[in-house]
Formats: sequence, C-alpha cells, structure tokens
Amino acid sequence: MYTIKASTIKRRDAHTMNNSLKKTKLVLLILFALFFTTSAGWAATYYVDSSQGNNNNNGTSQSAPWRTISKVNAGAFRAGDTILFKRGGVWYETLIVKWSGQSGNPITFGAYGSGNLPLIDGQKTRETVLCKGNSYVNFDSIEVRNSTTNGFYLVGDTRSGYALHINFTNCIASRCSHHGFKCGQDVGSSDVTTRYITYENCLSYSNSNIGYQASNGTGNITFRGCIARDNAKNGFRFGSTAGGLMEYCESYNHMDPTYGVGVAIQTSNNAPPCSDIVLRKNRIRNNECGAYIDSGGNHEVYYNLFYSNTRGVSYRSTSGKFFNNTFSNSSQDVSFSSAVQNVEFRNNIYRSLSNSSSGFTSSNNYSGSSPGFVNPYAGDYSLQRTSPCIDAGRYVGLASDINDASVPAGSTVDIGAYEYGGTVSVQLSAPRNLKIIY
Repeated sequence: MYTIKASTIKRRDAHTMNNSLKKTKLVLLILFALFFTTSAGWAATYYVDSSQGNNNNNGTSQSAPWRTISKVNAGAFRAGDTILFKRGGVWYETLIVKWSGQSGNPITFGAYGSGNLPLIDGQKTRETVLCKGNSYVNFDSIEVRNSTTNGFYLVGDTRSGYALHINFTNCIASRCSHHGFKCGQDVGSSDVTTRYITYENCLSYSNSNIGYQASNGTGNITFRGCIARDNAKNGFRFGSTAGGLMEYCESYNHMDPTYGVGVAIQTSNNAPPCSDIVLRKNRIRNNECGAYIDSGGNHEVYYNLFYSNTRGVSYRSTSGKFFNNTFSNSSQDVSFSSAVQNVEFRNNIYRSLSNSSSGFTSSNNYSGSSPGFVNPYAGDYSLQRTSPCIDAGRYVGLASDINDASVPAGSTVDIGAYEYGGTVSVQLSAPRNLKIIY
C-alpha cells in the first residue's frame, strides 16, 4: 500500500494550476495580438462604377461593383477599408464621409482602372465631398467640379467632432461656386479642431472664391506640390491657422484688384491670429499680390520666386524672416507696414522695397538693375556665372535652394532663390510594376 503525503498532492495541484494559468495567459496574449495587428487583414476593398455597376452587387470585386455614391454613403466601413471609383466615371451626387480610420489604417477613397480621374460633378448638389468630424481618411485621385458651395469640404469643430490626419493626394477641384478645397469649422471657436491636414500634388482652378482655404480652427496644415490657378480671389489661404507649411507649390493668375492674392495669411472670423506659417520653395506669379501676410507672427518666407505680380509681398504681421527670395517684374516687390516689430530680411533679390517697420534688420540683399538672371523673359531666374549675387550672401542655416540644390555651393551662399552650381540631391524610389524578362 502506497502512502502519498498531502504536501505532495498540494505541490501537484499548484503545478497543474500554474500550467493552466500560463496557457490561459498565452491564449489571451495571442487573442490581443490578433486583435491589434490583424485589423488591416479584415479590411475590404469596394469598387464603384457609374456605368456598369449595380447596387445589388456586393461591390468587393471589379467584376461586381456598386453603381452609385448613395450606396457608398449607406455603407458601414471600418479602419483599413478602401473605396475605389472607376476612372472615367461621372457621379452627380455628394459623397458624405461618416467613418474614421485609425493610425496606420486609414479609410481611403481612390481610383481604379485607366483614363480620366473619377469625377463627382456637383451640378445638382452642394458640397461634392463632405467630410465632417472624421479622422484618418485619405482621398487619392478624385476630381470634383461645379459644386454650388465647396468642392472638398472638411469640417472639424466642437459640434461635429475633430477632424485629424486627413490627406488629399492627386485630387482636382474646379468651377465650384465657393472654394475648391476648404477645411475648418462650421461653429466659430478658438479651439484648433482641424489638424494635420495635408494636400499633396493637388490642383484647384477656376473656382469662384479661393483655391485652397484653411479657415478658423485649423492647425498643422500642409500644402505640398499643389497648384492654384485662375481662381477669382486667393490661390491659397491660411486663416487663423496654428502652424502651416506651403512648399513646392505654384499660384498664378489671381488678378482680382482687391482679393487677387497668390497666398494669404490672415485672421478668420474673429478667431486667433495665424502663427508659425512657413512659405518655402514656391513659385508665385501673375497675381495682384503675390503674398499678403497680415496675421500673427513668427512666419518664415524663404527660397521662393515671386515674379510678374502687381505687388510681390505685403507684410503686416508682427515678426518674421525673409531669406533668399527672388522678386522680379513687380511695380512694388516688398512692403513692410508699421505693424512689423521684428523682421529679418537677408539674401533677397529685389528692385523696390517700402519699409515703415520699426524693427527691420536687413543685410546681404541685392537691389541693383543687373542681378544676372539666365533668362527672365522665359521665367528662368537662376544665376549666370557672372552674376554679382554669387557668393555674396550670408549663411542663415538653410541647406538647399528652391530646386533642392545644396547650399552653399561656393565659399558662401548666393543671394536669391537659386544657388549657382549647387548639387541637386536625387532620391531614387523602388520601381513599381517591375517585370523581369529572361
């Protein structure tokens, strides 16, 4: 007869319980990992075809697409989902975005197929695309036109909800009765409720007001590689924006005698003034005023080309920095009002300057009649090798010029937007749709 001690039984029970707890923890860890890491795996792609689609289809393949935007508006999308509109298609509806993605898993509206961008025509609607109180949403290769108000309208406020991390890429807005692209508040508030909004390689033209409008309540707004042309008033506008960047953009043909401005930095609807706006490496031409800046301070304007504007830049903000800009062929290139308390003006090419500021610091600028441009009549304001502006500037901490050429190329930086002899750094991206032929 065997005798088993009670202590032995307790040890065995404890060992069994520990193993069971370990297994339970392992299962829970796996479930948590699956929940947080495979949400993208649950994401779906939906297709919409205005001519061959059918709303009775499931929409999850190109061979069984939906037909209308109203079907999309009735959807229940989640983080990571993609909704693609067929290129060449036309819809006379409003796309109403009611869903938010997550960091790393946005909801994306884009295009598939070949041909023209999918077009949402607002002849019978107000906004053609309305995104209200949503976050982590991408719009890629969508065109809108003929809206009776705004083309792409993005709203974030205390009533609708904040709008955060929304991107527009390769989108077009034209012939809208108000703005082509607008982001901001419906409800007036001092809160910054629309933030981290990026417009990249977009086009806005022939709209009845402003091409790109960032209104009150906006912050961290970026315009990169965008074009605004032939809009009735401003090309770009930062309105009461807390932090903004405009780079590699073009703005031209805004000639309204009162409101025709390439880029404006202003206060909107009695909201707080703008702050920390950076304008760099842009080409702004053929406007009544190239840049009109009269809100807030601490703005930076560098390595831009302003030419053939009636007025180049009108600056009325409290403080700022102007480095390495080229101004040409304007009746007045630059003016600083008495409101300006602290501004640095260095390494700029200009012909005419009006200054009423009490805090104006200027050095290493060129205002002569022969800056040595290569071919200004053809819009080439780079420097000839005999230009007096070469190696005549002052280093101000900037690393590259308007064309991303390295600075300085000589003994010190050049004056103006173009560095003579600078090396352009080219980054090659991985090839897409690569085929290997044996």
